[in-house]
Parts: sequence; C-alpha cells; structure tokens
Amino acid sequence: MEAQEKKQVNMREGTCILLFAVAANLLMQLLIGITQVCIEKGTGRNLAHSDYFQLVAMLFLQVAFIAVPLIYFFVRREHAPVLKYPIRPAPSSALGLVLAPLSIFAFFFPAQLFAMLLEKIGCTFATVVNFDTAGKIVLGIVAMVLVAPCVEELIFRGFLLSGLRDSFKKRSAALLCGLAFSLMHMNPEQTVYQFFLGVVCALAVMESGTLLTGVVTHAASNLLAILLDVTPLGSKVYYRFAAFVLASAWRTAFGTLLCVAVGVMLIWSVLRLIRKRKAATETELPLVAIEKGSLLPYVVTCVLCAVMWTLAFVAAM
Repeated sequence: MEAQEKKQVNMREGTCILLFAVAANLLMQLLIGITQVCIEKGTGRNLAHSDYFQLVAMLFLQVAFIAVPLIYFFVRREHAPVLKYPIRPAPSSALGLVLAPLSIFAFFFPAQLFAMLLEKIGCTFATVVNFDTAGKIVLGIVAMVLVAPCVEELIFRGFLLSGLRDSFKKRSAALLCGLAFSLMHMNPEQTVYQFFLGVVCALAVMESGTLLTGVVTHAASNLLAILLDVTPLGSKVYYRFAAFVLASAWRTAFGTLLCVAVGVMLIWSVLRLIRKRKAATETELPLVAIEKGSLLPYVVTCVLCAVMWTLAFVAAM
C-alpha cells in the first residue's frame, strides 16, 4: 500500500512540476518580449533579428525551467517525487551518440515533409539562428548542447517520465512524454522531429535506467543540427531533398517509408543493446491505477502548449 501511494505521489507531483515549468517558461518568454520591446523603443534596435539575443534568451528560458524543480523541492520537500531514472554513469549511455544520428536519419523525411507542407500553405516562420561567427557557435553549443539537454531531460524524462511510468507501460509512457516534449517547444516547424526525439530519449532512458542516456542523445542531436547548419553539407542535403520531393510523389513516399522503417529498426536494435548492457535490472512493479486528478496537470500543460503552438502557426500565416 505504501509503494502504491508513493507511485501516486510521483504521478501527481511529476505532472505538476511539468505544468509549473511550462508556466515559468511562458512567463520568461513574456518578460523577454517586454524587454525586447523596451530596448527597441529606447534604442531603435530590433533585437528580433539579433542571433546573440535569441541565444541568450534560450539560456534564460532554461533558467526558468530549472528554477521550478529547485523551488518545488524546497517548498514541498516532504512530497518530492522520486526520480525513477536518476543521472548516473552507465556503460550504455554512450550509445546515445548512435541514437542521435539514427533519429535524424529515420525522421528527417517526415519532419521535412511537414515543414514543406507548412510552407506550401503559406507559413513563413522566423529565421533560425545563423551560426556565422565563432561567438555564435560557442554560445549556441553552451545553450543548445550543454544546458538545454540537461534541463529539459530532467523535466521530461526525469520528473514527468518517472510519474508516467508508474501507471503506463513503456511505449505509452514514451508516447505521452514525446507529445508533451514536442508541444512544449511551440514551434510548428519542429513539431514532428521533436516528438520522435522525445519518444526515443524516453525509451533510451527507460532501457538504460539512467537519465544520462537521454541527455547524451538529446545533446548529440542538437550538436548535429548545429553542425549541419554551419557546414555546406546541411544546405546541400536540404536542397537535394527538395529536388527529390518535387521530382516524384511515389519516390518521396517510398524514400520516406524506407528511411523510417530502416531507421526505426536500427534504433530498436540499439535500444535492445542498451537493455542488455544495463548494469542493474529495473524492478518491474505492477502498474497502479491513476489517482483522480493526477493526469490533469499533464492535460492542462498539453492544452496550454497546443494553444501557444496554434498562435505561433497563425502568426506565421
């Protein structure tokens, strides 16, 4: 009975931390927006086109994220959820370096097709950060490769997944975690890839038993995205992909299905290898019934992020 009550606490507190973290993130976005407007009125400089400002803003958003669990643990120490997958060294965590390129390979076609569909219906999204100087590259690596993966994995694959795993099977928990992760970014262009990345990171964490595997996978994925942006290879791949898509619909469908099928099969093989190399076997306890209201913060978070996603989509039209 005590273990079941503890699981229900994990679910409730884990989803609450997610909701408060997203709320803090939105509040920080509001403060950053107000600061941007004030600077523009005072100096006439539009910071919306400043890559350095955008990168610093990313860091502040991560500060808002990490502040929530720190404050939560200080205020509600006696009800603090237990991390089912704490950060600890594991031999299998290095395989996250393999999962990242496999995820890009598997889900590149669906992600780019969705982005092209958005452009086709008239969406013009804000320009991403242009890593054209050494300073931007260094700041980008700090914000996107070192800080963001650690903070976001702690929230989503730490607190949230720990709660979901007590009442859902692995695949269901991974899908729910990936959904919240993709909506949280509130970026229509990246929704498809963020969802699949969130699912892969969740499965990697559960199979390895450590949050470190998710951090490595997430960080490697972001690093590869930066490298593709700063090297000629990235633009060549994109333009060749666009030419391939426009050439023939059946080739596009075949190429997409082939990459997804091969990529998912390889990802699943790596996940099985991670499970075999797991140092300590996770004790599988029976799933407990979801306590009334425990999932409500999760639902509210997803609805709130979906509304912000829709606003971003409408603004891009």
